[in-house]
Amino acid sequence: MGRSRYAGSPIVDSNHYETWSDPISGNSMGPDILDGVDTVEHILVSGERLDLLAHKYYGDEDYWWVIALANRIQDPFSLSAGTRLRIPRDARAILDKVHR
Repeated sequence: MGRSRYAGSPIVDSNHYETWSDPISGNSMGPDILDGVDTVEHILVSGERLDLLAHKYYGDEDYWWVIALANRIQDPFSLSAGTRLRIPRDARAILDKVHR
């Protein structure tokens, strides 16, 4: 079996905090990184993963972390069917906030 695409990736430890630091840039983020960002709601079904969603919505599975960051997901392996996610329609909206 190959190495997981999530191996070595930072874990977003940010649930329930007023402000938090983005694990990639280290920038301090406000309570809702999605403020002003156009999103679509996605409800997970069995077998879906963040990389598959990134491919579906952005055409690139490497942007799985955008979805994780937008939803403050601490552990991408802990997601279960029925979980509601807000997917930014444009990954650049999150990238711009991260790289301010």
